[in-house]
Amino acid sequence: MPAALEAARANLVNPPRIFTDVALEQLPDIIGFFQGDIPAAFTSVKDPKLLEEFHASNGAVIQALTSYQQWLKTDILPKSNGIFVLAQPRSAPSYATMKWSIFPWSSTGNCHR
Repeated sequence: MPAALEAARANLVNPPRIFTDVALEQLPDIIGFFQGDIPAAFTSVKDPKLLEEFHASNGAVIQALTSYQQWLKTDILPKSNGIFVLAQPRSAPSYATMKWSIFPWSSTGNCHR
């Protein structure tokens, strides 16, 4: 998970604010899951080497999630000005028959205002 969060840091530039808000809303529970629920699932493990590996790995995940949460708050949230639009696909034939859009579309594919 730390590597996935590092990849997110490298790729997130200007997400829609709602995406950042949702991530910040969910992260405390995700962190809590790794702090409480995951360790509770390993209480029956008695092998000291396995427990040490688990605690090191889980600790790294918790630290990465906490750092990512702070980064979202301080660096990304102020720059979260991206546009959130669901639009009618134009080039992907496999999506051509889907009927999803938050905007009404004309037969020419232009958005009505």
